[in-house]
Amino acid sequence: MPQKVFVSGCYDLLHSGHVAFFKEASQYGDLYVGIGSDNTILALKGRIPYNTQQERLYMVRSIRYVKDAWINKGSGILDFQEDIKEFKPVFFINNGNKAHQYVLRSGLDLESLCALSENCFK
Repeated sequence: MPQKVFVSGCYDLLHSGHVAFFKEASQYGDLYVGIGSDNTILALKGRIPYNTQQERLYMVRSIRYVKDAWINKGSGILDFQEDIKEFKPVFFINNGNKAHQYVLRSGLDLESLCALSENCFK
């Protein structure tokens, strides 16, 4: 059975860099994508998204490297925290400035998650 791989982002104005990231991440197993809600984008970026969350969800699900996608349940920079706890991926791949990759372990709490990422804000 393939391993579960999770990535998360806004994916507003989806572009070829996102697709390349999905392709690379999918090499670790079945790729699942969490998408920031319209409200999360408004709160983080101070603007409404160009594409609604349903449009972004449709586009991301249409990419062949993606097994499935959903709108993250939470809000803020770590809007995916509840999803990770429920989904329990083997890999969480962060497409940060240096594209570091991190392995999640079951039961990872917020402090541990933040300790893994240079791009984590509390």
